[in-house]
Amino acid sequence: MARCPGLRTLIRSSLSPRRLAFAISALALSVAAAPDVAAQHGQIPEVLRQFEGGVALAVPVDDVEVLKAPEPDLRRVYVYDTAAFDVVTKIYGLDGTTGRVLGQIDTGLLTNMVLTDGGKQIYLAETWFKRFSQGPRDDFVRCQDPVTFSTSCDFDIPEGRFLVMTMPQMTDITTDGRYLLFYQFAPEPGVGIVDLQAQRHVRTVPVPDCYLIFPSGPRSFFMLCREGTLLSVSFDERGEAQMRQTPVLRPADKHFLDAPAFSRKAGKVFFLSYDGFVYPVDLRGTEATFGTRFDLFDAAERREGWAPGGWLPAAWHRASNRLYVLVDKRAEWTHAYPSGHVYVYDTTTGRRVGAIKLEHPALSIAVSQDEEPLLYALQAHGGTLEIYDARTGALRHTVKELGREPYIVLAPE
Repeated sequence: MARCPGLRTLIRSSLSPRRLAFAISALALSVAAAPDVAAQHGQIPEVLRQFEGGVALAVPVDDVEVLKAPEPDLRRVYVYDTAAFDVVTKIYGLDGTTGRVLGQIDTGLLTNMVLTDGGKQIYLAETWFKRFSQGPRDDFVRCQDPVTFSTSCDFDIPEGRFLVMTMPQMTDITTDGRYLLFYQFAPEPGVGIVDLQAQRHVRTVPVPDCYLIFPSGPRSFFMLCREGTLLSVSFDERGEAQMRQTPVLRPADKHFLDAPAFSRKAGKVFFLSYDGFVYPVDLRGTEATFGTRFDLFDAAERREGWAPGGWLPAAWHRASNRLYVLVDKRAEWTHAYPSGHVYVYDTTTGRRVGAIKLEHPALSIAVSQDEEPLLYALQAHGGTLEIYDARTGALRHTVKELGREPYIVLAPE
């Protein structure tokens, strides 16, 4: 008879004779009732049978299959959980039509995500450390497949990517998809130019006191400068750059929120001022054309304290030419707080054409670029994405548990 270590343990225990007899009986019954032990025993690895000749009951092993997501469309949406500056963060990919989570990507500290080619390609500018949260720093660019959510390329860039609470326009891609551009703050302001075809860093171009990157051509981009101008930058294949500044876009007392609505495909950017004005700009190559400023609010609303606010407070739908803006009644300097309303504007006329009352205040919004657009409203502290019909304001889906503190919601062009 095979020795049973479990039984020896019982015998050596301090159980009373009556309790010991009951335990031995229960053990015998459990062994006798075990369904087809021999068959199970034959299905488990040899390493699990090494119990001094005893019988190891097999735990059924599920067949594991890694599913693929559908091919991405204009209703694929991504939520990035910055996780309150954790070193390991996550990006969730969702189907906006159904609200279903399709997959996730493990990412590093304050990762910048860029979507190109209608969302068929994902690029991540990332930072990790050798010893998890300390030690030598490693900055690199990673390519992700939106169907398998796996890495398709990975290559190094110089350490220096600006680690600031993630804003989309700190990293972007030229209009032909060849060069990735990332912002560097130290030891001096600069823009790193990365050749995605050759998978190598070309050069980091020093720039004046300007920030945010708005690609305007295959080898050109604009930046917003502290004094209210835009910086026009063009470069060649070696990264040699030419620069010039535009006239002043905004008065000195009209400060802009850090996350304007921008369309790389259309070459349009809509800057929002803290006090609720919109400054449209067309960007083509090295030329910037300033549009007519318009007001988000009437006089009565301004007296009530209405103003734009949020982390990503605006999104533009290209086909309808409509601008969606997070707004609420707020005190001064609360422009980074969530808002409970989305106002909709025709950017051709500057007139308000709609309003959506959100179920819960949102910190960031995005809009799908299809003919029947969806509005995505993200709650950071609740980790919840609400999906609305952007035309009617009807709530379609609520997706919860999207990380610890998601700040970024991105939809492809």
